[in-house]
Amino acid sequence: MNLVVKLLSPLLTGVAASLLTRLIGSGWRKATGEEPPNPMDPEVSTRKAIVWAGLTAVLSVAVQVLAGRAGAKVKIDPKKFNLPA
Repeated sequence: MNLVVKLLSPLLTGVAASLLTRLIGSGWRKATGEEPPNPMDPEVSTRKAIVWAGLTAVLSVAVQVLAGRAGAKVKIDPKKFNLPA
């Protein structure tokens, strides 16, 4: 893996995670008719907090894995862009 990919992978993963959070929130609103819960709020039921936390955790890790694997497949020729190898 070259330097460019090492630098871009975390950036793209962060962008993907941010978009995923918005997407999950939108799906939650459509499915429940409510705003996504704050799992740390004592007013939120334990069941709802665990479902929300589990859903966001599983999907976030899946996106990180997919983004990392996609980044590892990228081949950029450093000579083409005058970059260090």
